[in-house]
Amino acid sequence: MKIEVELDKYHLIASLLTVAAACAKSDDPETNKTGKFVEKTAREMWTELPKDYRHKVELEEQ
Repeated sequence: MKIEVELDKYHLIASLLTVAAACAKSDDPETNKTGKFVEKTAREMWTELPKDYRHKVELEEQ
C-alpha cells in the first residue's frame, strides 16, 4: 500500500515550529536539544521560500 501526502512548505514549517515549541517545554535536556535543531531547520526552510510567498503569508497572518 502506498500513501502519498501533499504538503506545502509553509504548513511543513508551521508543523516543525509546533514540534520545536513542544520540545522547548520539556524538562528533558535531550528533547530541548532536539527542539532547537528542529527550530533551526524550520527557520532555514523559511528563508529559502521565495520572498513574494513569504510576504503573502506574513500579510495573511496579520
